[in-house]
Amino acid sequence: MSDPMTRSNERKLCGKCGARPATIHIFDMGKPVDLCDECVRVDESIAALFAARMADEAKSARCYYCGGFPCGGSPDTFSQITGGPTQIRWMCMSCLTEYHSYTQNAFESISRDLTRDEQIIARIKEVGAESDAHMAAFVRRRDN
Repeated sequence: MSDPMTRSNERKLCGKCGARPATIHIFDMGKPVDLCDECVRVDESIAALFAARMADEAKSARCYYCGGFPCGGSPDTFSQITGGPTQIRWMCMSCLTEYHSYTQNAFESISRDLTRDEQIIARIKEVGAESDAHMAAFVRRRDN
């Protein structure tokens, strides 16, 4: 496995400050904008842009897992942690409750013996895939 800190896997830097890793990736007028948490926190216009994006997505959003009407949405945690693209993951109340219960238990199972970043990130990616598989099975059971 490659080291997550090597240049080939290097995260993008914030397009505003250029000093911190970008954690939020949005489109403004069709142009990609990569920002760090700090710049979003201190610049109200950027925070407003992010809020506007969420409001626009909410109008046509569907639950990521079952396609039902969502009760809320938040950035995809697994993607954020592992350096993937940030997307809003919308969920209905039933899926949201099950997802959070499952992922909380899964995160608690990550061994504290893992000391290298690459081991931790690899395990988090596994938990993300396991969570998606669990949710697919959950929706099948619930809807049948």
